[in-house]
Amino acid sequence: MRVGTYGQSQAMVAAIESLRAQQAKDAGQVATGLKSEFHSDYSPQDIGLILALRNLEADSKAYLNSNALLSTRLKLGQEALAAAGKAVADLKSSASALDGSDPLQPADAAMLQEKAFSAMKTFSDALNANDGTGFLFSGGKTGTAPMDIPFASSLEFQKAYDGTTTPWPLGGSGAAVWYRGDAWMRTDSISPDRTVQTTIPASGPSMQAAMDAMGTLAQGGLAQHPERIAQAIAALSHASSGLDAAAKTLALSEAETAQAGEALATSASGAAGVLGRIVDADPAATAANLASDRAALDAAYAAFAATTRKNLIDYLA
Repeated sequence: MRVGTYGQSQAMVAAIESLRAQQAKDAGQVATGLKSEFHSDYSPQDIGLILALRNLEADSKAYLNSNALLSTRLKLGQEALAAAGKAVADLKSSASALDGSDPLQPADAAMLQEKAFSAMKTFSDALNANDGTGFLFSGGKTGTAPMDIPFASSLEFQKAYDGTTTPWPLGGSGAAVWYRGDAWMRTDSISPDRTVQTTIPASGPSMQAAMDAMGTLAQGGLAQHPERIAQAIAALSHASSGLDAAAKTLALSEAETAQAGEALATSASGAAGVLGRIVDADPAATAANLASDRAALDAAYAAFAATTRKNLIDYLA
């Protein structure tokens, strides 16, 4: 009987160990949410697929993060061009209202000069946009803002450019010492097989036309030279067209980036879904299994204790 009892006890110990191993496995699934953390528990085919899916998911997320920064830059560029364009449009509207005035009243001339200088400041603030990596309109430079107008007021500006002995020079040379705009041309990878080319303009005919017009109107002597208004209006029209075209180019780049982002998000989501079906444990089923394991293990411990107690009494008897 003692030999039979020993054999029975060993069988129960083995059963208890098996239950404990199963409980540990189910507890691990509850804690990690995974069927297993060990490659040895998966088939070689599943391991290859798991690695490929994880790489695809990681690559997609990396592109999405990079595209988010690019999208922010493109939106900021569009906002800056919109603000600059509005300054140009508003000044053109004010100038058009006085175009052809004969004579041009000094008060009206002074008002337009003030608006022109204010537009110049707004233009400067817009083009000094910085996305955190560099100034968008100075070629991405980090320490050089594209514009730094060294005048606090239109009166100070007119002291430098009185419109008579020192007129505002056309062609951009008047702003050469405090305008450092430079185009930013970039090629960004927005997906494994797609790139987008972006040019953020800050020089060229449009910017020059805007500066020519604003300086022409803001300088002194406008009341004595009302013909400057018509000249400025023509330059503002040219600048407005160029700024609109530049904004549309950035909008197209942003749309292409967004389109690539949607495809990447779909790819990442699909990879995560397939990966989940391979490695993720069913939370409800795993919790139920763990509860069942605990109950079975408690019952096994109780049975083992009862068996060993009975065998000891019989042995003593």
